[in-house]
Amino acid sequence: MSEAQTVEELEAQIEMRNNRFKQVIVDIRAVLEEDLAQFFARETKRAFLGKPAVSDALSAERVKDLKRRAVQDGLAIARSISEALADESLWNKVQKVPENVRDIRAAEPVWAQVSRIEAALQDLLQGFGLADPEPVHYKIPSYFVKGLYMPGLAEHYWRIIHEVQELAEQRRRIETDAIKARLESRWDDA
Repeated sequence: MSEAQTVEELEAQIEMRNNRFKQVIVDIRAVLEEDLAQFFARETKRAFLGKPAVSDALSAERVKDLKRRAVQDGLAIARSISEALADESLWNKVQKVPENVRDIRAAEPVWAQVSRIEAALQDLLQGFGLADPEPVHYKIPSYFVKGLYMPGLAEHYWRIIHEVQELAEQRRRIETDAIKARLESRWDDA
């Protein structure tokens, strides 16, 4: 078998990687939806406990409202972010694979959606007088969520991006070489 691959073979490999890519996105979204909701509730509690003077002055009803909103708002924004991340074009806009492939922060269109959790949390905390001047920043979990390990999923995502870019470049070279060969033949036949 020749080492040179055909365009059809490259297309098949790209298609296979695109199918894996879609599954990785589904898995990342599942992890994020779960973890973002937990982050929202966890950071709300941390802010409540971290500002005892403000927290102690809140009525029992306000504390219940804060706790309820920490859960409900966290679930709602996590779901909203997950739905926005269903748009594959966000994941495909990445041009360069970063040095740290165990995080998705470098996937800027994706991270722009994920970081919406930070503004939503800051808004909730401000409404209860619990916001810090420096907002809390979300980091992907470094532990298993729903049986999935986010740093491993991020690595897989970046590896697929890199492989598809390389395969697309190989396909482009083969197509360019074929055009050049055809033009060379036309020139010689003229």
